Formats: sequence, C-alpha cells, structure tokens
Amino acid sequence: MSGKSFPLFKLPENVMKLVIQNMPDIKKIVISFCSKRAKFMAVSPGIRERDFIITIGNTYTACYRDTVRYVDFSETENPKEESIRLDVWSGEELIESIFWDQSGLSLMERINHVNDLFPDVTKSSTMFEMDSFDLNALPFLRNSDVTHLWIPHTQTNSDFNIQILNHFKMAKSIELCCPRFENASQVKSILTRHYHKIRIRSFFMITFDELLSTNCRYLLIENVPFSRTQMNKFLKIWRCGSNTHLRYLRCSFDSWSEPWNYNYFGSFLKGLNAKYLSCVRLTQFVDSRGNTTTVQGGYEIWNKDGIRGVLHFLYNQNVLEFIISDQ
Repeated sequence: MSGKSFPLFKLPENVMKLVIQNMPDIKKIVISFCSKRAKFMAVSPGIRERDFIITIGNTYTACYRDTVRYVDFSETENPKEESIRLDVWSGEELIESIFWDQSGLSLMERINHVNDLFPDVTKSSTMFEMDSFDLNALPFLRNSDVTHLWIPHTQTNSDFNIQILNHFKMAKSIELCCPRFENASQVKSILTRHYHKIRIRSFFMITFDELLSTNCRYLLIENVPFSRTQMNKFLKIWRCGSNTHLRYLRCSFDSWSEPWNYNYFGSFLKGLNAKYLSCVRLTQFVDSRGNTTTVQGGYEIWNKDGIRGVLHFLYNQNVLEFIISDQ
C-alpha cells in the first residue's frame, strides 16, 4: 500500500473502530479530532499503561505515564494558542513528535476532549504553576478529572490558590507546598474538608488548633512546628475522641530543632499509658494508595472507643508515624 492513502473513514463502522482502537495512543488522539464519529471510536476506557506527553496551547501539559496522568498548567513552548504537540519518549530519548494547529475549539474543549479519550487513570495529579491562568475558564474544566491537586511553592498568590482549591473540592488529596494563606479562616476551611490525604510541605505552616480540626484520613506534615509537649497533648486529645477520620499521621521534624531520639520519649509519652511493642510485634495498615504496609514495634495507645493507635519512630529520619489500626 506504499504511496496510497488508507480509506479509514470509508470502512464499515465496526471495522473502523477496530482499526482505531489498535492504533498507538498518539495516533488515536490525532484521528479523534477529525470528527465526532472518530472521537467516539477512539475512546479507550479501562486502566492501561500509557507513555506520552501532550501539550495544548500555551498553558497546558499532560504527561501520561504508566496509569497516572500528571497535569501542569504553566507556560509551554507551543508557538500558538491553537497548537497541539504530542511526544513519545523512551527513557531520555524522544521517539516521535506530532504537531498541528486545532482551531475552532477552546483550550478547555481540547483538554476535555483528550480526557474523554482516556477516562480511566489510577490518579490524576494537577498542578497550577502560574497565577495568570484565566480563572473564568475553570467552570469549563471538569473538577472530576482531578484526583490529586498540587499547589507548588512558586505559587504565592493566596487568593488564586484558594479559588483553585475551592473549584476542585472533589479532589481526593491535596498537596500544599505554597506559603500559608493570609486568611486563617480560609486555612481552616480547607483543612476541615474530608480529603483522603493532605500533605503539608514546609512553606505551609499550620497551627496546633488547625491540626485538631483536620478531617482527612491521611495527614503528612513536613518540618512540624509543634513541640513534644504539643504532640503529647494532641495524642491525649485523640484518646478522648478527636480526629475521628484520621488513619495515618506522618510528622517529619527539623533535625536541628528538637532531637527526637530515645532520651526524649519520656516527656513525649507522658500520661498516655503507652505500651512498648518489641520489634517482633508487627502492625499492618493500609496506606493512602491502598497497599498493605507493615511496621515493627513502636508504642501502643488506645482511645476511649477502644480504637488502637501505634506510635512508630523512624530515628534516622526524625519522623514520627501515628497509625490508627483496626487490628
């Protein structure tokens, strides 16, 4: 068939769909923009490993890697707003690139178009690196397409960050790397939502009262600003029934602030009626990704409802893990 065009759109519908479904992902994307009929046939449901990068317009890049979609709203190298670029990589080597201009569709229509083609991913992580993004376009971007929302440290506009977080309330998890919001009530409003996971990086400091108000299942805090006395108080309040949704807390401490080693366990565990667990005692729990994880030893405490918590110290990392176990 060298030198001859392939009559794809003249094939019977079932044959045409079979041909499109057996195309590489980037070819499916190109074909799908030809017509509504082609798009319908290019839709590829199901979780499958993929490996390509698509850049749409001047502000959107999505990397499909394995079963995850990583989205970045930032300045791109596309020459025009109508431009679309598809890249296939193998390790550090660029295998293939396809460029074209897709006029007649808005940025959000093109983004939603591609998301429709690959509706099933294990995780969709989205990051906004530019506060010049037109927030008026957000209603046209489906919030159900975002499972993990990441606000980077470069994003310093509090009002913009709050609007992004408020739009994507359906996200399962959030990662706050940005500076703390200027409005304390807005901080509390975000932390009290029933997220699956919240990760708080060192730029975003929270207060002790805000820690008590969190409603997520998994909470990870870097460079924790709380003293041993405050952490001891938190555990005592947990024993009385606070933070009922919490299943895992991971706190990393600045190694230069307070040494978290064996000599300091006494004040940390004071009044908790904690029971020492030898290293042969194993505790299993389900992590935020749904995997079963096992830790050795630690200290065991119980709350008023008979729920078991295990304190596990990672000495060489200045990390405390608090595991709420159903065992």
